[in-house]
Amino acid sequence: MTEIMDELKSLAKNNVSFDTSTGRLDFIDALMKRKMHKEGKNYWGGKTQADLYELHKRHPDACFFIMVRDIRDVFASMCNTGSFAFTAEEAAALWKKRILDFREFVSRCKPKGMEICYQELVSKPETVLSKACQLIGLEYNSDMLSYHKKNLTLFQNPHGHLSSEQLKEGLNTQSVGRWKKDLEDRDLDSIMAIAGELVDGR
Repeated sequence: MTEIMDELKSLAKNNVSFDTSTGRLDFIDALMKRKMHKEGKNYWGGKTQADLYELHKRHPDACFFIMVRDIRDVFASMCNTGSFAFTAEEAAALWKKRILDFREFVSRCKPKGMEICYQELVSKPETVLSKACQLIGLEYNSDMLSYHKKNLTLFQNPHGHLSSEQLKEGLNTQSVGRWKKDLEDRDLDSIMAIAGELVDGR
């Protein structure tokens, strides 16, 4: 908490406002760099929905990843986890836009970027993670697959994270294909009509 307050005070002195995305990103950058140096790490990263173009401008050497999970399974999870209020049509449209936006970003800015197929990650984790590590410039280590056995902050303080319990189980294929038993035909038809061309193995 002290570190957070120190960074807030520092930003305030420089008239950085949280009313803008730039100000909020300044705060995140400051915290992550502080934590990286404190723990002796060479890399830091995070999950965000911030403007990819702004992030690339700030961090031109950064790697950008997008996790692509079958929209049918995504919507099945939405129906059973959390308090999502999306219709099948809305979920499919947002999913499709997210993927196409990422592809446009990669095409325009030429960053180090990679699409990660969730189904492939959980079925062939070594292959997928090796490619991701190569992009980052890290050496793949099989220890990476044992994250669920470590004393991670997420497990200590999940703060309502919807996937915290599942993450404790490690990578597995339990959620792949759940749409086959969880979704009704009308929702499947709506999803495929909007995003079907982007769904692998229809």
